[in-house]
Amino acid sequence: MNKNSVELRLPASTSNCGPGFDTLSIGLKLYNFCRLTRREDDQIHATGGDASGIEQMVQKAADYFFRTTQNPPFGFDFDIWGEIPPERGLGSSSTVVGGVFLALNHLHEDPLDIHACVRALAHLDNAPDNVCALVRGGFCISRVDPNTNDYADSFRFPIEKDLSLVVASPEIRVRTPDARAVLPDSLPFSEVISSINGLAYLVAAFAKGDYERLRGTTADRIHQPFRRTLNPFVDEAIAAGVEAGAYAGWLSGSGSSVVCASSVEHALPVREAMESIYQANGIPCRMHNLSADNEGAAVLENE
Repeated sequence: MNKNSVELRLPASTSNCGPGFDTLSIGLKLYNFCRLTRREDDQIHATGGDASGIEQMVQKAADYFFRTTQNPPFGFDFDIWGEIPPERGLGSSSTVVGGVFLALNHLHEDPLDIHACVRALAHLDNAPDNVCALVRGGFCISRVDPNTNDYADSFRFPIEKDLSLVVASPEIRVRTPDARAVLPDSLPFSEVISSINGLAYLVAAFAKGDYERLRGTTADRIHQPFRRTLNPFVDEAIAAGVEAGAYAGWLSGSGSSVVCASSVEHALPVREAMESIYQANGIPCRMHNLSADNEGAAVLENE
């Protein structure tokens, strides 16, 4: 092995996109970064300050990489930093496990291809949606094996520059386990059919780049209604964005972020409308007008 250090750029992601629970995702031009440098001993050490809360994820990603590839383990220094707020439904945890795993893969001359990396990261992240957008970028549709629930394959479509993704990230943290705990064990048949209908049309609109036809497709009855208690004013923020000109909106992942898809021309009024909902209810909110990241995780430098 001749590479000892690598730095990666890792995109945020919005998942589910309404009815596409654990299936759909979009890479976003909002980034975290990971630098990993090989050590001579077997210690794993954070170099960028306080790494509390992510050490276990880093260790788990490293252990799984070495076990999967059967390469002898080694220690490393790591630093993870960037713009993606944690526990806001924008794939922050995916950038941690993904950053370490993909960095180790690169230092070993990429023994795992793109799909093998997504498969491993889906195992670590418990779902393929965010990690697929992290690795591949663009609009991703992930498929899992119906018997094992393991990642099987994915389609990826680039998103045009004329689509703006307006993100409201209120100062409310939502842990994924908590957001999954509120979901029901079963749903009425009619509710599932309604969501599937919108899902199929939504995928076609993204695949064709016909974003105007996203209108009305993101209404979801599988997960979003049950997560309202953890994500106050999500429905109001989406409705305000759509009224201001957005094509559609959805709760991003588990929350608390809300995304509205809009034309570039309507992005500013959509942003102002969404932000006003949280301001009126005394909730600080970070706003982003983003475009899609169509590249996925990228190597910035290596030594």
